Amino acid sequence: MEDIIGNRSKSNQTFAGAKLDWMTANGQDRRLKKYHSWFKIGFYLAQHVNKRTRKAYPTEQYLADLVGCSLSTVERAMRAFRKTGWLHVEYKRDYDHKTETWKTRSIYTLLNDNVQTMLDEITELRRRRRDDFKPVTGDGQTPSKLKYIKSKALKHEALKIQESTKEESTNKIEASKLEVLKTENSNTKNRVAAPNSFVEIMARPSLQDLIAQGEVKSEALK
Repeated sequence: MEDIIGNRSKSNQTFAGAKLDWMTANGQDRRLKKYHSWFKIGFYLAQHVNKRTRKAYPTEQYLADLVGCSLSTVERAMRAFRKTGWLHVEYKRDYDHKTETWKTRSIYTLLNDNVQTMLDEITELRRRRRDDFKPVTGDGQTPSKLKYIKSKALKHEALKIQESTKEESTNKIEASKLEVLKTENSNTKNRVAAPNSFVEIMARPSLQDLIAQGEVKSEALK
């Protein structure tokens, strides 16, 4: 069994980086996904690893308070971590001078055996996800190029729709202007025809003129 700083894949890996790799790989293990709180327990446990001793000393009750779960949940998580090879637990019995009693405390060591395997699995999953979304074109175009072409095509379609909408609006405005001009022309003709008809009426001979001309007898009007 190798602890968290043993069997490192990178010679220049820092202690914080090793803890981060352990937490990431621990969260990927399907055997530990039965309860969501188990990942939190492993996270807080890794946060309490001492840099000098490479060990963690939190009590199970303290971890339960941090995670917000029951003590039995922490105990089940610790058993699962030990069984799957993520954790090594030592028990040490010390005398507490304050309470004058003997107490057993747990000393945790994070194991690095499964870290690289889980990290490789994460890398493989990411590669498969990229391949699933990678289009098969046959022309050697990269996904980024296709994404650019697609966005350019969408932009062109949007411009076409915008131009067609603008053209329709222009046509509607022109039609409205024509209707207004037709209405104004018809009104102008009506206004011009009215004075002509009035002039014609005024130009007609009066009754007295007709009598004087003898076209109408005065006796007929009586």
